[in-house]
Amino acid sequence: MSTIMIHDLCLAFPAPAKADVYVSDIQELYVRVVDKVEIGKMVKAYVRVLDFHKKPFLAKYFAFMDLKLRAASQIITLVALDEAFDNYTATFRVHGVAIGQTSLTATVTNKAGQRINSAPQQIEVFPPFRLIPRKVTLIIGAMMQITSEGGPQPQSNILFSISNESVAVVNSAGLVQGLAVGNGTVSGVVRAVDAETGKLVIVSQDLVEVEVLLLQAVRIRAPITRMRTGTQGLGAISAEEETCLAYELLKTISEGSFTTMKLAQHIPTRAKVTMKVIEITQQNATGLQGLFCEAQNMKALNSPNIVKSCEVIHTEKTLFLV
Repeated sequence: MSTIMIHDLCLAFPAPAKADVYVSDIQELYVRVVDKVEIGKMVKAYVRVLDFHKKPFLAKYFAFMDLKLRAASQIITLVALDEAFDNYTATFRVHGVAIGQTSLTATVTNKAGQRINSAPQQIEVFPPFRLIPRKVTLIIGAMMQITSEGGPQPQSNILFSISNESVAVVNSAGLVQGLAVGNGTVSGVVRAVDAETGKLVIVSQDLVEVEVLLLQAVRIRAPITRMRTGTQGLGAISAEEETCLAYELLKTISEGSFTTMKLAQHIPTRAKVTMKVIEITQQNATGLQGLFCEAQNMKALNSPNIVKSCEVIHTEKTLFLV
């Protein structure tokens, strides 16, 4: 550190004006960024350069240091922004363009012409977060499970809330129950921890419409009208597509405490399938969420070495994985 003192011989003053000048080379630099971004969306990354006293350099000097921010792969793009977070920070826009994981590294050049690198910061580009089903229609007292697809992997905890708690309520596992006739919106929010501040920040969210109706009539649709003696049939109706799903249960393959594996036949196509029958009445909220995540993951898998899940049927007491 040096001190510059200025004396004006033409003016009377009680003491000379002085300014302290710090001269230091670059000690380190660091990158701050949320470690998750949804594909097609953007977050901001912030870079600071520190001297030997751990004090930040002013951002106006970054051009002389040849400050760069680079990604280890091309799944994200980076653009330097003119906006200033403060006088000591460079701001970059991070845009997710492909699903995967990569890292960000900042570099500067010191007075000896050597490049100094920051510690790499990991960042994940995840597929779009989406709540399923897109619309929930209930009668008073009925319940329906909201699940999700996409989002960060492994799946973070989803924070559920509803806009009108007088119409319906939703618990922490995404189970919605109708209370009164009306409409509302369920919000599902995925959050991540900011590495520097430790605070939770929202990285993605989605909405589902909820409508609660009065039951006016019941319509029964039977998938079959004739059955073989000693067999069982399973029928269900999809509320969104009005498609009738029918299976004939042939025999039990194995049994567990809450799960039974059965051999079944899809009646319209005569295709043989295995069916996992899970009793959900004795499951808590965490167990239910795990079951629906399992069903979602099985439907998403597409590998010749893994059995493909083709259908999920959910009733009040039982979950059927086909």
